[in-house]
Amino acid sequence: MLVRRRLKKKVSSLTARTAGYSRFEPVRGTASSFGAGTASESSLSEVQTLQSELGATQTDRGTLVSLPGDVLFDFDKATIRPDARATLDKLAALIAAQKPPSVSIEGHTDAKGDDAYNQRLSEARAHAVRDYLVDQRQVPAALLKAIGLGELRPVAPNANATGGDDPEGRQRNRRVEVVLAAPS
Repeated sequence: MLVRRRLKKKVSSLTARTAGYSRFEPVRGTASSFGAGTASESSLSEVQTLQSELGATQTDRGTLVSLPGDVLFDFDKATIRPDARATLDKLAALIAAQKPPSVSIEGHTDAKGDDAYNQRLSEARAHAVRDYLVDQRQVPAALLKAIGLGELRPVAPNANATGGDDPEGRQRNRRVEVVLAAPS
């Protein structure tokens, strides 16, 4: 009897912790898109479609969407380009459909220029994406965390094998990564 009670308690705890993570609702781009919904094949398909369109990958941290800096921002700026809004709207729809427990928005730069300047630019860009999602797409602010990582986590070399400049590598390093945390 004691074993049965413990098992029932663990199942109840597990059910409570996972409530809401398997349910989705259609995204309409409004604040109500972030509430609880019911599971459907169409909403699961929507998540997969949005992930594919955004080039999302699954990592140990959750769903990773890497947005190239030159798509979102003009050179040396932290103002969202008008033509980047459609991409950020898809990101907001993915957040609404996937319902992660938290979202980390991480700004990155290349290694060209002053370290402190690159740090400030990466922070400003991460906050610009966060502000757009909150102000324009009504993503709950409490869900989002914006941080700047400057040039600390390159995904490509900033210089080629001979020590010369690698423009393609630097371009890949200028990005904003958005991590939709996996449910725990």
